[in-house]
Amino acid sequence: MDIETIRQELEFNTGRFPADAVRAAIEQREAMTPVLLAALQEAADAPEKLEREPYPMLHMYASNHSAPHGICAPTAQYDC
Repeated sequence: MDIETIRQELEFNTGRFPADAVRAAIEQREAMTPVLLAALQEAADAPEKLEREPYPMLHMYASNHSAPHGICAPTAQYDC
């Protein structure tokens, strides 16, 4: 999965967990870092946008990106 597709899959809450995109983001962690940092910056610059539908999620994945086990570490229990 390419970086733009991963970003699109993780960008908004669609009511389903984007397991394939999370796996791809983990595999391409270094390439995803600038995308996720940009999402955090956008969230910090315009927090009011986080309350609009469709609900943004990319910044949430980004906030977990630097966790010890990578992006979305809690997904390990779901065999991601």
